[in-house]
Amino acid sequence: MTIQAGLLHSISKENGGVNLHYRPRGRSDDLALQVNRIINCTGLERAGIDHSPLLRDMRQGGLLRADTLGFGIDVNAASQVLRGNGKPHQDIFAIGALTAGQFWEITAVPDIRVQAQKVAQALMSNSL
Repeated sequence: MTIQAGLLHSISKENGGVNLHYRPRGRSDDLALQVNRIINCTGLERAGIDHSPLLRDMRQGGLLRADTLGFGIDVNAASQVLRGNGKPHQDIFAIGALTAGQFWEITAVPDIRVQAQKVAQALMSNSL
């Protein structure tokens, strides 16, 4: 597992994986990166998904849906993002404030750390 920090521009499914187009932190050029799984760690925000072009595009493409409270992304107990049809996505996860609709109080670092650890362990064991 590697961590890529930057500004996401778009996401699409290609060749059995997920293709990200993003600008890495500290750089002025955009890059494409093909990955098997995504963990979204965008930080504190409870503004729903309409504020983010990336999340809007993902919703329009059926890759995710908003939670019923409008706090962020609808996820299951394993932090897997739920597709537009309600089925969990095997390769896309969300952590932190974007998951407040499922986990409610998930803005403090200790809570997010536990959530991130559970997701990382599941990814490493391929138990999902």
